[in-house]
Order: sequence, then C-alpha cells, then structure tokens
Amino acid sequence: MPADYNGRWEMVSNENFDEFMKALDIDFATRKIAAHLSQTKVIVQNGDKFETKTLSTFRNYEVNFTVGEEFEEHTKGLDNRVVKTLVTWDGDKLVCVQKGEKENRGWKHWIEGDLLHLDRYVARTGVTGAPPWSQAWVWGMQQSWAGASTTQTLDKESGFWDMECHLTGGKEPELVREVERYRLEIVRLASTHSLGSGTQLLLRGWTLFFSGVPNGERCRAGVGLLIAPQLSCHVLEFSPVNKRVVSLRLRAGDRCLTVVSAYRPNGSVEYPTFLETLRGVLEGAPTGDSIVLLGDFNAYVGIKSDTWRGVIGRNGPPDLNSSGVLLLDFCASHSLSITNTMFKHKVAHREHVVPGHSRPEINDRPCGRVI
Repeated sequence: MPADYNGRWEMVSNENFDEFMKALDIDFATRKIAAHLSQTKVIVQNGDKFETKTLSTFRNYEVNFTVGEEFEEHTKGLDNRVVKTLVTWDGDKLVCVQKGEKENRGWKHWIEGDLLHLDRYVARTGVTGAPPWSQAWVWGMQQSWAGASTTQTLDKESGFWDMECHLTGGKEPELVREVERYRLEIVRLASTHSLGSGTQLLLRGWTLFFSGVPNGERCRAGVGLLIAPQLSCHVLEFSPVNKRVVSLRLRAGDRCLTVVSAYRPNGSVEYPTFLETLRGVLEGAPTGDSIVLLGDFNAYVGIKSDTWRGVIGRNGPPDLNSSGVLLLDFCASHSLSITNTMFKHKVAHREHVVPGHSRPEINDRPCGRVI
C-alpha cells in the first residue's frame, strides 16, 4: 500500500533555492521574485496516480503523473525545458528522474510526521565530479483528504494582476467574482473613480484599499489594491498617497512586502512629478522590505537590455519615448527590474488596450510589475 500524500501543504522552510535556480540558468529577475515567495502544494493522490499543483502569488505549476510511467514534462514557468520524467517508489518515498538538457536532475518526496519534504537536485554546469546543487523544501500539512479530485484549473501564471474598473453603480460583486474565477490574491486597480481614501470590505472577506480624488472634485482617477481574504490578517500598514499612488505593507512569512499601485498621468509634463512621488514612497519603505510596484506607466522602454542590464529584458516593444527614458533611469536608481519585459508574450498581450465596456475588465497581460 503506497504512502498517502493527499493534502494541502503550506511551506515551512526553503533552503538553497537561489543556487538551485542558478544551476537551472534562471535569470536574475525571476530568482529575485521567487526567493521571497511562500508556496502552497496541493496533492491529490489515487493509488499511483498523482495530480499536483504548486501555488504562489507569482506563478503556479501543475504536473500530473502515474508512478512507474515515463512522460514528457514541459517545465513551463520554471526553466522552460522539456524533460523525460519518471517517478518511482523507494519504500514510501517518491523518487523522480528527469532526463534532458541538464544532467543528474530530479527530486525526492517523503513525509515525516506532519511535514512533506522535497529535495530537488541538478548537476553543476561545467564542474566535473562535484555533487549536484540541491534544494530542500519542507511543507506543513494544512488540510488533508483522501481519494478526492479537483476540477479547478489554474490557467493564470501570475497572482499579481491589473484591472481597470469604475467602482460605481454596484460593480464590486462582479469584481470579486472575476478575481475569484482567476484565483488571484493581490489585484491592482486603476481608474476606480473613487472619492476620498480608505478601506472597504467586499463579498466573502475581500478587502479593497483605495485612494481617490478629494471630495468636490470630478471622479476621473483613483487607484487601489484588492486583497484576498487569506491575506487580510497579514496587512501591516495602508498608505493612500494621492489619486495616482497607493501602497500597502504586508507580512509574508519571515519578511515584509511593500506593494505599490500606481497609475501614470496622461501628459508627459506631469510625468517627472509622478516619478518623484513614487521615489518618495519607495525610499520611505522600511529597510529589508521586498518591493512590488504595480502600474500602468504609459512608457515605451525599448529592448536595449545590454545597456539597461538587469532593468529590462528583450521581450517588449522596440519603441522608446521620453517617459520611457525617465522610467528606465528611475528603475536603475532603485535597483528595480521591469519584469514584464523579461518574458515572452503573445503579440496581443504586448500592448495595453482597455475595451470600452461598462463591466470590470481583467487585462489579460502580465501586469506592469516592477520588482
């Protein structure tokens, strides 16, 4: 009788992750993001058949397998390689061998008490005879079940997403339904058309943190952050800066995360002032915080990744405008990376187009996240 791995497991510890990612040739920006994530592992087991999901606010990964049957695995969202994967039993341990471009690659899973252990390893490139890089993860059981199956599919890679929606006319329930449908946790909102600033408790425990225009002004701006119920107890501080910038500080494991939502002005004349406001917010974040800056910056930053090494990748539009130059300099001065230029996107997702609909629209593109 095989061991029972069924359950929902929350990460307890994660050792040597950065060196393991380096061995897989994962870029600096992705490593920097992944190093601060707290992950959840969901396993549904029926004898030798496994359905597994690894969930985080940045990216989700799903793999299904049957013990003893080799299959082709595309490590999409990890190092984006194709490997031949075979999982076997070693007593009550699951042992995986992944044959592909990287030698001596695989992992081992086992349970001790209420903890699920994962040891992943890969050979060191260019070093003969050295032990492989190894990464150890430990999860604690949160919820368990037996013989269950799930019909939900996690088809979005990122837990940070952008929305533009007018929160007038009772749109909040529809907004909650949309973000729950995509299994999101932190959502940046722009063009909320809200008055004043504050917090609003929505359906099923979702919390809206918003900052709009002063009373008496026409509601033509406003930004906000929508937070999932499971994160509300981790909120430490909310700072409504103005109608274009708002920040939220949360505890994430043993670290703190400062999330900033920004919405650029339409004119280039106001752009330097907008960036100066952001500069003040970022420099005011406590030392040691991880920074996530979400926004529509209305700037073309080009693809000169050699000139702006670590700031941009090669996967954005080639155009560069004056606002883009200012934004590049701003990011470089704060050691920030414009991460949606680091990954390839469908052509339709490279430009930000907001349909003229009356309902909230999820912009199906990587958000303007800067970390």
